[in-house]
Amino acid sequence: MVPDGVRVELIDLDAASESAPFGDAAGDAAVGDAAGDAAVGDAAGVAAAGEAAAETLDPGERARAAALRSATDRRRYVAAHAWLRRLLGEATGVIPRDVVILRGPCSACGEPHGKPFVARGPRFSLSRSGGWAALAIGDTGELGIDLEAAQDHERLAPLRDSLLAPGESSDDLLRTWVRKEALLKASGEGLTRAMTTLRADDERVHDLSLPSGLRGAVALFTDASRPSARVRRR
Repeated sequence: MVPDGVRVELIDLDAASESAPFGDAAGDAAVGDAAGDAAVGDAAGVAAAGEAAAETLDPGERARAAALRSATDRRRYVAAHAWLRRLLGEATGVIPRDVVILRGPCSACGEPHGKPFVARGPRFSLSRSGGWAALAIGDTGELGIDLEAAQDHERLAPLRDSLLAPGESSDDLLRTWVRKEALLKASGEGLTRAMTTLRADDERVHDLSLPSGLRGAVALFTDASRPSARVRRR
């Protein structure tokens, strides 16, 4: 579940041909504020990430895509960022390639490579994991989202000392990880701040109900954080 006024959408980057909310029977759709949770646009076909999709990206995004060694990774990157631009374009009233994504100052050095944002537009956060991407978008505060593929608990065990705060315990390290990642993305601090300085039970972060094999969380930095909204699958 996610806070009121925040929309979270999920896209299968390898097969984005469906545009339907998760089924209630599976427990994957939360009843929320319909006014703030309507889908924006249709993501069908975006996952193909052909030349048309790549042309909507800015030079920096195209350079980052080109630097990826795997053709699959390049295609997924382009698909995710073309989809992001599509939604931001509809929210700001411009075509996707004209969306200007800026960077705030880095919390560590002050240089302009920090949290991304659009001028006079909604706050947003994007996360990718394998063939999936998740986007949080809204205008009620700073957002952070994290998406991860499910992993065996034993593989995460070595991270315990760098993940848990003093006195904090967890029997689900992946849940702890995604919740803290979401908080760090919302704050704009990213990996400049140690996860051991955060607690996963922070009331500003909310678990997402996602398809089997995925874990995720979204954080909203505002004084009003009542959980309820809808996660839509693309």
